Parts: sequence; C-alpha cells; structure tokens
Amino acid sequence: MLKLKEVKTFKSKLASLKGPTNYCGVLGKHIVEKKLSSMKNHDWHVLMQQFMLLILRGLMDGHVRLSLMQLNQVFRNICKKVWDHVDLPTSRKDVATTLSLIEWDCLGIF
Repeated sequence: MLKLKEVKTFKSKLASLKGPTNYCGVLGKHIVEKKLSSMKNHDWHVLMQQFMLLILRGLMDGHVRLSLMQLNQVFRNICKKVWDHVDLPTSRKDVATTLSLIEWDCLGIF
C-alpha cells in the first residue's frame, strides 16, 4: 500500500508521463481519489507492461516493488505475439514465484 506522500508522487509521475504521439492516452487524467479508472484496454496494457516500473521507481518497499516487477514481466510474457515452447516451463515457474511473493506481501511475511 502506498503512503499519502507516495500517492502524490505516483500521481505527479503519471500525469507528467509522455509517450509517443497516438501511442496511448493521457494517463494522468484517469486518477480519481487514489484509483485508476475509465481507461481503455490498450492504455491499461501500456501502463502495466511498460510505464508502471518507471512510475514505481523509488516508491514502496523493495520487496513489494520486486514482486510488482516480476508481475510486470509475467504480463509481458503472456502478451507476447509469438510464444516459444522452450520458454513455457520457465514462464510457469515465474508465475508461481510471483504469486507466492504477492501472497507473502499480502500476509506481511517479509
């Protein structure tokens, strides 16, 4: 969970983020009272796969940020256009590791 100061930093980073022309919408306008809402599918994918790691840099605890980075990598692997059958066992392990890290974060084990 982000602290109030971190939420303000997150909002300012998201609002000031600029991508290539017609690549994605203005992401900063979708923040309403600590929540992201009313975004199109493509904008969600761009945010989760590419911009989230940039925005979260320096925020949150290290282990929480690490689990989010791994979740980001899992999303990128799932959304690939071409899958290699050799990568499937490692992708399964990555998903299992990421889920266990997220569970530990939620339970407060770290």
